[in-house]
Amino acid sequence: MATKLLKKDANYTEVLSTLDGDAWKSKQDKALAKLAGKVKVQGFRDGKAPLELAKQHINPMDIINEAINASLDEMLQAAVTEQKVPFYSVKETKVTKVDENGLEVSFTVVNIPSVTLGKYKGLDKKLEKVTVKAEEIDHEISHLLDSEAELVLKETPAEMGDTVCFDFKGYIDGKEFDGGSAENYELVLGSNQFIPGFEEQLVGATSNSKIDVNVTFPEQYVKELAGKAAKFVCLVHEIKTKKLPELNDEFATSLGYENVKTVEDLKKFEETKISESKTAKANETLFTGILADIVKDSQIEIAPEIIDQEATSMKDGLLKQIEQSGLTYEQYKEMIGLDETKIMEQYREEAKKRLSEYLVIMTIGQVEKLAVSEEELEKYYNDVAAQYNMEVSKVKEIFAKNADRIAQNLYQNKVERFIIDANVKVAAKKTTKKAAEPKEEKVEKEEAK
Repeated sequence: MATKLLKKDANYTEVLSTLDGDAWKSKQDKALAKLAGKVKVQGFRDGKAPLELAKQHINPMDIINEAINASLDEMLQAAVTEQKVPFYSVKETKVTKVDENGLEVSFTVVNIPSVTLGKYKGLDKKLEKVTVKAEEIDHEISHLLDSEAELVLKETPAEMGDTVCFDFKGYIDGKEFDGGSAENYELVLGSNQFIPGFEEQLVGATSNSKIDVNVTFPEQYVKELAGKAAKFVCLVHEIKTKKLPELNDEFATSLGYENVKTVEDLKKFEETKISESKTAKANETLFTGILADIVKDSQIEIAPEIIDQEATSMKDGLLKQIEQSGLTYEQYKEMIGLDETKIMEQYREEAKKRLSEYLVIMTIGQVEKLAVSEEELEKYYNDVAAQYNMEVSKVKEIFAKNADRIAQNLYQNKVERFIIDANVKVAAKKTTKKAAEPKEEKVEKEEAK
C-alpha cells in the first residue's frame, strides 16, 4: 500500500492512499466470498453454490463496492501513520480511481488543534488584597438568624418579607388560562417568584381576604402570554412572618460549628469563611486574567468542525435544562428573544474560548513536563477519607469508575497553580498557594457521603 501527502494547512490534511496488486485482489476475493454467502442459486442451499457460479449472480460493481468499504479503514490508518497526520476526524473520503487492478482514495482529515504558546511566564500580575469588613460579618450572621427563623402567624397586614398562603386563578380577557392557578400556595413577598408587579399588590393583604391582582406579562415571555394583561383572583388564607432567634452564645453553639461556642467565636468563624471565599474569588479572577493574556498572545488553530462539535454539546446541555424546567425549546427562544442562528453563534464563540483555554493549559503542562505523582493522588484520597471519616480503601472503591477523571482534574489544577505561581510577583506568591481547588473535587467528594 502506498500513501502520499497531497495538501496540509493548519486545520486540514489531505492524503492519498493506493491499494493495488495482490493486496487489492485479496480484498476483492474476500468481498466476493462474503457476497456469495448471501446469493440464492437454484439447486443449491442459500450461500452454498460454487463461487464461480455464484459470481454470475452478483453485480461486479457490488464486489468492487464491498472491497472498497472493507479497505477504507486500513487505507486511512496507513496514510495517517506514514504521513504523520495529526488526526482528529475524517472530514471527507473520496474514491479518486477504482477498477479491478487498483483502488485510489483521498482522505481529507481534520487536524488535532495546535498551539504555539506566546509568553506564559513572568507576566508580573498582582493578587488582589483581601479585607473583611464588620458589616460583611454582620450580614452573614443576619442570614444565619434568618435561616433559623420560625414562621409564625400574624394578624396585621402583609409586608415585604412575609409569607402569604393563598389560592389564585388567572384570567385573560375574562377566561381562565392553563397554568395560571394554584391552591395553598406559599409566597414570600419580595422573593420575585412571580412576574413584576404581582407580589407588591399583596402587600397589605390580611388573612381570609380576597384581592384582585392586575398585571401584564413581559414581552419576553412564552408566546401564549407575552405582553397580555391578566387578572389573578387571590384568596388569602393566612399571613406568616419570621420570628428571628436571639443572637447569643446559645444560638452560636446550636449551629454545631467546630470551636464555635460564643457569639465572638461565631464572628471569627464567619470572618475566616468570608476571607477564604474572597481569597478564592481573587485567585480565580487572577487566574482568569492571566489565562486570557496567554491565550491572546498564543497562536491557536482549531478546525471549525471541532468548535461546532463542542457548541452542539453545550446546546444539548441547555436542552436538558429546558426540558427539566417544563418549557419547550421554542418557548425558551421566544423568552430570550433569540433565534437558532444567534443561539448557535453564541455557543460557537463560547466553545472556541473554552477550547482555547483548555488547549493552552494542557500545552503548558506538556512543555513544563508537569505530572501528578502517585503520592499526590494518594494524598487526595487520604484527604477525602479524613474529611468523611472513611477508610481510604473504601474511598478508592467508590471513586474507581472516576479514577481517570480525578487524575485529570488534579493534573489540570496543578498546571493552573503553576501558571499562577509563574506569573505573580514574588511578594504575592504566598497568597496563591490555595489558588486552584480542583473543579470537580467538590462534586466527587459528595459521592463519598
